[in-house]
Amino acid sequence: IIGRELAASACSTYDTLHETTSGITLLWSNAADGDTEWLNKANYNYGYLPGIHKFNKVIMAVNDVGTVSCDATYMNANVYLEMRSGATLDVTANLDVGDAFFLKTNAALTQSSSSILTVGKNLYLAAMYSIADTAKLSVGLDLYMASNAKLTIV
Repeated sequence: IIGRELAASACSTYDTLHETTSGITLLWSNAADGDTEWLNKANYNYGYLPGIHKFNKVIMAVNDVGTVSCDATYMNANVYLEMRSGATLDVTANLDVGDAFFLKTNAALTQSSSSILTVGKNLYLAAMYSIADTAKLSVGLDLYMASNAKLTIV
């Protein structure tokens, strides 16, 4: 319980309540001084979180590293997430992506613990996706897997 209280306390430092601009592509910038948390606004080139009210596209470029250790379930709006070659995302808390999620060749998504990844529309997998047997994946429409994709349940 102490670990959960500590995690909840650390997550409460991130502010998810704010307006966003419609139709902007946000680039993951890893600018938060070693803090790769999804909810840290400093990790986005415009300094705000995607998907509060309007459509946003998020791109994690080559070799970008992100973590979701605090629930990111606020993204009920249309958020399109694209992870490009070499990008990695480690998900240990719940993550909602309101639109499509693209994992391009050589990107890596790791989902562990009892986290839930919810994709509102389609999941396009051309990369490595490792999911713990205690974690859950929910895809609103279809899961597309390229011939080079690798889905591993551990």
